[in-house]
Amino acid sequence: MRYQYLAVAIALAATAVSSEAIAQSASNQPASGGGDNASGVETIVVTAQKRSENLQNVPITVSAYSAQQLKQWNVTSVENLSTLVSGFTGAGLEDEQSPHIRGVGMQSSEPGQERAVATYVDGVYIGADSPGLMELPDLDTRNVEVLKGPQGTLFGRNTTAGLIQITTRDPELSGFQEEAEAGIANYDTVSGSAYFNAPVSSNVATNLFVQASSQGEGWGKNIQTGLSTYRDDADVVARNKWLVDFGSSTSFMLNADYEHTNRFGFYGLLQFPGTKNSLGQISTVTGWDINNPPKDNEVDTASGAGVSGELTHEFGFATLKDIVGYRTSQYAEYDGNAAVLPEDVLSFDRITQHTQLTEELQLSSPDNSPLVWTVGYFFYDATDQTNFPLFFGPAAGSTTVSSTTLSHIDTESNALYGQASYEILPGTTLTGGWRYSIDNHNLLPSTINTIKTSGPLPLGVYTGSYTETPDANRAAIEHKFSDDAMVYFSYNYGTKSGDYTPSKPNVAPSADERLHAYEVGTKLTGFADKLRLNVSGFYYDYANMQVTAYANGAAFIYNAAGSELYGSDIDLEFLPLKNLTLYSSMEFLHTQFTSFANAQVPVAQLAGGYVNTLENITGAPLLHSPTFTGSLGFNYVMQESYGNWVLAGSAYYNDGYWGDYGHITRQAAYTYVNASIEFATPDDRYYARLWGANLADAQVVDAIGVTAPYAAFRDLTAPRTFGVTLGARFD
Repeated sequence: MRYQYLAVAIALAATAVSSEAIAQSASNQPASGGGDNASGVETIVVTAQKRSENLQNVPITVSAYSAQQLKQWNVTSVENLSTLVSGFTGAGLEDEQSPHIRGVGMQSSEPGQERAVATYVDGVYIGADSPGLMELPDLDTRNVEVLKGPQGTLFGRNTTAGLIQITTRDPELSGFQEEAEAGIANYDTVSGSAYFNAPVSSNVATNLFVQASSQGEGWGKNIQTGLSTYRDDADVVARNKWLVDFGSSTSFMLNADYEHTNRFGFYGLLQFPGTKNSLGQISTVTGWDINNPPKDNEVDTASGAGVSGELTHEFGFATLKDIVGYRTSQYAEYDGNAAVLPEDVLSFDRITQHTQLTEELQLSSPDNSPLVWTVGYFFYDATDQTNFPLFFGPAAGSTTVSSTTLSHIDTESNALYGQASYEILPGTTLTGGWRYSIDNHNLLPSTINTIKTSGPLPLGVYTGSYTETPDANRAAIEHKFSDDAMVYFSYNYGTKSGDYTPSKPNVAPSADERLHAYEVGTKLTGFADKLRLNVSGFYYDYANMQVTAYANGAAFIYNAAGSELYGSDIDLEFLPLKNLTLYSSMEFLHTQFTSFANAQVPVAQLAGGYVNTLENITGAPLLHSPTFTGSLGFNYVMQESYGNWVLAGSAYYNDGYWGDYGHITRQAAYTYVNASIEFATPDDRYYARLWGANLADAQVVDAIGVTAPYAAFRDLTAPRTFGVTLGARFD
């Protein structure tokens, strides 16, 4: 329990120090000017409680970044947000690793499976990630927030770990804006993007964003064929918004987006170095290279499109929002071959299709009401279809020739929620919230067609349905010593919905997992607005946790009995000089299973490959849960008569984590370094940026684990990349 005590001690100590420091400085210094004070830290506005608030007034651990900060530190997608946000790991895309926050998350994320870290883009819940939506282009992104801990009361579905909120730029009525960027980078990569804003009339405006990139050379090579691996042939993202202002009380926003990615050559799971696959082959290659020849025409494609509308009306006593969204996305692997095995042993095709319809009605009181409240209704209807044929070649030595899974899953959820805050004593506010959901899960007729060397087996047909009524609640108390110092305690209860597994419709659905979260924290701004320090300690009681196992190469989800997690988060921003800003984010984390007697543990076989055995791993740490993560960053601005320079850099450290319960695969400790230098003309109209990402060339996994009985695997994020970006903007 030493980490738990340490977390609480740090939080309470920081509170004591902050209240004394602020009390001393407040008597001699003006109130925080935030963004209006050029010599102080800027005010960060977040929407963690479904309304715009100063980060320092929100009793939740939140990491928030502007588009400018993301650009300077070369954070171009949700995938590499981990280089800034402590305790955030494994945010792979499509069928790769699900993100984790504070050790909570899914070990794998098949297409069609919802994650424990929810994603919202412009207020719309995203049930299945699209690659373009997970990108963070600086011309289109306004800001990104990462909320830590269960957020089920206001955000609902599948937020046991937390959530990611991405907000893009809205159209403006004030005038025309044009901005464009073009870039070149190593690996023969070229990119271009453009943003355009136009007022159509006095009350109508529109904007358009388009981005495209192409990578001519892969990050690695197939040492047998010389073909590239890890190569994005084409990546296109587009967004168009329309704003209609009907007057002082009513507005409407229409939002449409499209994204498409092609990946040629092998781009996926590689045999984990030093392990032996089921053919007895030991992997000797490292990095992004492979040694097993994939088919020449292998291609992965991912595409998605969506449209949403947001109607806002001010009644005076409250604000009404109605957000309706429709999305469709598809992920496909053709002539797939997990490079853990040669193609004459195992290959596959997989196509998944996701469609969803969402609506959220929200009524909120004014921010200055004595009782600040929000109530709402949320509707979600999603359909996931999977076509997953596996082909076993002659070298497999199997009596199975092929096995084709066709699954069709429909999920419908209806929820009512509410949250209210009231100042019960001067400076002391009490918050309470509750959410009630009805989730209907339907496995529509799904089949598994298996063909043996002796002929086809009888067609397996599977159907099913069940209903669950999960709830979520929140209670918090906060006290403000001054405008610049706050301490809070909160309790949150949340659930992640269970469901059927798309690639294994013959497996019983997983049950809802439940998380009780306790958090104590402090938030302060001091020393003439030159310091922002936020500290929190947390304890999680995690029940019915959803975990992943593999059978015949396909993942399925089942439940562990219980686990506990505790630790602390520290976020710091400091301005030692007028033009120099220092940043730091750290998390200490301890995790362990308190009860897990039926764990599917992969065990290596002497001849090669793995067999799952049932073991009791009570006391073992959770996967994807590093005990320490931390980042340091800086931003330095030099204003000269001939132009402005911005130097920025960041270094992130992760002390590593296990990828499977047999402790066969592990992400080693690593340091991830980014840097950039940008020059802009005095009027900021033209600029050039030299940038580098992962300068230490760390091997960081997107996905990691063991696919019994075949092999241990990993998938890597990008190696060292660097390039030049030129831009121009006109107002």
